[in-house]
Amino acid sequence: EESEKANNSFDYFNTLSRTSSFNTSPIPILTTSSLTSKVPKKTVTLLLPKTRTRKKPFGVHLQIENVSIIHKDHEESPHHHGNISSQVRNIQYQAKCDLVEQFPSLSTTINLLFSDNIRPLLLSLSSSMIGDLVFQLRTVLFSPLLLMVQSWDVVLCVCIRFLHQVS
Repeated sequence: EESEKANNSFDYFNTLSRTSSFNTSPIPILTTSSLTSKVPKKTVTLLLPKTRTRKKPFGVHLQIENVSIIHKDHEESPHHHGNISSQVRNIQYQAKCDLVEQFPSLSTTINLLFSDNIRPLLLSLSSSMIGDLVFQLRTVLFSPLLLMVQSWDVVLCVCIRFLHQVS
């Protein structure tokens, strides 16, 4: 009796699979045009805060600065046309003054950092003194007071130059 039930159920599934294979339709082929035409396009609008004022016409994110140009006579200026070395010296001097103001206890290290010809000075120092300089430089670089220095980017450039000379 059980074998008859098993044979009947096998025959049922066998005939079901044969009839269903004849009744199925082929799978439709999807194309990109059929997918995109049915989906509505979405629009996105970003609402930005009203930050535009008369003094800041481009908002708080992009500010302008008024500058004035002073024309000097070429005869009065001892520098050659296009030479910016004096401007670089002035920028570095201002950065040195700002750094000494923030770190008065490290003024000797700062003066050595900003010296023009550092190679002979480094050759005259012992290795322990150079180690002290590098440690004091670490103190400056990892101090939160460095961010208060207005020209901290110039200070970083001078520190990189110093580390190249030491290495």
